[in-house]
Amino acid sequence: MNAPGAWIVLAALGLAPSAGAAEPAKTLRLLDETAAQWATAQPATIFVARSILTADPDRPAATAVAVAEGQVLSVGTLETVAASLGGMPFDVDRRFAGKVIVPGFIETNADAVFAAIAFGTEIISAEDWKLAGRTTRVARNREEYLARVTQAAAKIALPSGTLFTWGYEPGIHGDLGRTQLDKASPRRPVVLWSRAGDMLVFNSAALRKYGIVEPIPEEARFSGSLQGAALAFVAKDLFTPRRFATGLQALRKWLPGKGITTLAQSGALTAIAPQHLLAAALDDASTPFRSFLIADGSAIYAAAAKSGELEDVVARTQRYATLGRGRVQWLSRQVAIRCENGEEFEGAFRMFWDAGYQIHAEAGAECDGEMILRLLREGMETERRRDHRLTVALPADAPPQLAAELISLGAIATTRRPGFPEGRLSRASGLASITSQPAFALRREGYVGSIKAGSNADFAILEADPARATGTLDAIRIWGTVVSGRVYPAK
Repeated sequence: MNAPGAWIVLAALGLAPSAGAAEPAKTLRLLDETAAQWATAQPATIFVARSILTADPDRPAATAVAVAEGQVLSVGTLETVAASLGGMPFDVDRRFAGKVIVPGFIETNADAVFAAIAFGTEIISAEDWKLAGRTTRVARNREEYLARVTQAAAKIALPSGTLFTWGYEPGIHGDLGRTQLDKASPRRPVVLWSRAGDMLVFNSAALRKYGIVEPIPEEARFSGSLQGAALAFVAKDLFTPRRFATGLQALRKWLPGKGITTLAQSGALTAIAPQHLLAAALDDASTPFRSFLIADGSAIYAAAAKSGELEDVVARTQRYATLGRGRVQWLSRQVAIRCENGEEFEGAFRMFWDAGYQIHAEAGAECDGEMILRLLREGMETERRRDHRLTVALPADAPPQLAAELISLGAIATTRRPGFPEGRLSRASGLASITSQPAFALRREGYVGSIKAGSNADFAILEADPARATGTLDAIRIWGTVVSGRVYPAK
């Protein structure tokens, strides 16, 4: 480093001596120490690709990206990226030279706890699933689903063991209930968990085993607050360490093949796994994804209302922000509220809006999109927030005009879809719908959802360019992912 350049850098850092002063010995020592650190530091990695689609409007395409300490340092060509590193040591990784790098996909429909537990059950779904060590066959209709239940129940060796199965979709498999499950498995306890995670269905043997009596909903289909109560009865069998470990291992191997590097869940299942255990299980370098969790404002508000402590709702919610670490983060000053009770939904919305929270709302029967639109208008009249980013999950049949009105007031309107991670590309929604757009909705656009200096080094590695693919985009083969600069091939 020549003298004039050194002084410019030091002045920018506030370390240059005043004019006319002799260069201090401590400044020279600082330069020597910095040079020594660079000489011994772990070198940066420059990944070279056929193409890099960054989702960054300032530099939408590139062919090289430099990564160090889990972050992106520079994006451009190999020559410009190498030059930008100055004297920092680096290695060039060419394994993606014939592939396309895009931002890692963000799945906003499930959290890691739910996924790990679901993957640890018997999967009976409307599509084939290929997980580590097993493949599950598709159940296309009610008859095939019930036949699979009968087969799975017969395979359990323990006489009193319960068959827990995940993947049930009422729109495909029909409105199954206790009557149908009793015929499929008259003696073996059976509990179905819907693919969306919003319903449990019991047969009579399961109701007896877990001592569930009144109130039992019609056909023992538990949803909403009743599902929460039912989960408490089966928790000791469903949420076992062995099942969680089995499912988590399957999830770790499955996600890279889908290009998913971030799971985000509004209203995470906080009561299922103690938070220190969750962090211990997921916050390590071998976990090929990061988890963003958003506190369940509906549950917190309902509990406070029941105990007469509504004044504590905001403080209780904010405590969740202190629980995560590393790759498991609770998003601060964000909250999810869902529709179970119209009065409580409205109370929670007003309370969190007044407290300046970003709200992730899910419409329902008692609080539809029109009600949310009204609450947003009233909130904007009393306190006009420029960047509130209210997200609203609307049913698939919601009128387009409703979404347009919400968007005109600064909301982010999405269509609620059942199920767990898809990570699918479509021409209609484009790459942004699973990268930059959900990152913006989560207020994490500076960290995930794009490839630019300072963002997390989270990438999906594709075998073809989505912009030039001739067939359906979801048919593009995904080689694997990179998370915090570490490579995870699909398995």
